[in-house]
Amino acid sequence: GIGFEVKRADNIIMDHSTFIDNGSSNSLYHNVYFLYNKNILQSDLEMSRPTTGKSCKYTSTTNVTAQHIVMRDGKSNAVQADNTGAEHILFHDYTIDNYEGYGLWFPCEDYMDKFTYKEDPIFAPQYVILNRVSITNTKTGGIWRIVKNSHILNSYFNNRRDNLQLLKCDVDIQNTVFEGPDNGPTYYSSKDELPDPIL
Repeated sequence: GIGFEVKRADNIIMDHSTFIDNGSSNSLYHNVYFLYNKNILQSDLEMSRPTTGKSCKYTSTTNVTAQHIVMRDGKSNAVQADNTGAEHILFHDYTIDNYEGYGLWFPCEDYMDKFTYKEDPIFAPQYVILNRVSITNTKTGGIWRIVKNSHILNSYFNNRRDNLQLLKCDVDIQNTVFEGPDNGPTYYSSKDELPDPIL
């Protein structure tokens, strides 16, 4: 099932731990799953080889610092952050490598009504900072939708299909290298312009 799940708890420290090979039940089961949490510190973790779900899922999480993280070899997406309250998230020295889906998946849908597509920033992560993040060998490095007031610094993307899809985002990018078939980032003004989904 889920390797580690915390729901509606705050002030969490997760340090020097390993979560691998979890999520065997279905795609809603992950190595690590945070749900409705505030003030999270993750440091010096490995969260590799999720069986069907994500390496780490942040749903409605506020004030997250995730540093010195390694994630490798997944059949789906490495990280997903979404829903109301997903904001002020810092990824520092964060490595994602060899996923069949997306490295960083930041959607903007309301999952209480998931069959009706909506674009509302309240449901997408805001104030996200990537610093010294490496995303390589995934199908798509990241898909961000309506993510605002965010920064990508000192990072590296080199992925199989494309590196970073930004739909109606406000993201400052500095000192970051994009390599591979489609260097990117690629900016979109409508979801109809996006490439076909992977999963």
